[in-house]
Amino acid sequence: MAPRDHVRIFLVDDDEDDRDLFRVALEKVNKNAVLHFAAYGVQALEYLNNTQEMPHFVFLDINMPLLDGMECLRRIRVVHPMELLPVVMLSTSGASNLVHECLTLGANQYLQKPSSLERLCDQIRSCLEKVEEDGSA
Repeated sequence: MAPRDHVRIFLVDDDEDDRDLFRVALEKVNKNAVLHFAAYGVQALEYLNNTQEMPHFVFLDINMPLLDGMECLRRIRVVHPMELLPVVMLSTSGASNLVHECLTLGANQYLQKPSSLERLCDQIRSCLEKVEEDGSA
């Protein structure tokens, strides 16, 4: 299934270069996607609690200052169930214990950040398609 038009993506990542790379990759995957971002977990929670249009997907970095992605995920899941707000965790680490912990806390998916733009495009495309096929979005 192709990614839907006008999909709303919310990226939470404190690294500006990572946000820029994600934006470029998302534009390649779906030119109609609308991307919002926050640099920190606290900003993400404020956005999610106050937005009139919930995102279709949240991509959440794990390693951030102040409120890391794991704690942010815990707080998101108190209010937003998995089937209504898919959250995809992002990290440079591929450690199986970290992946397991994220999925246990309620992440829909876990992606290890790739080193190339094309690989990131593939991951985003696959993620959007998988979540839509599962009926989670």
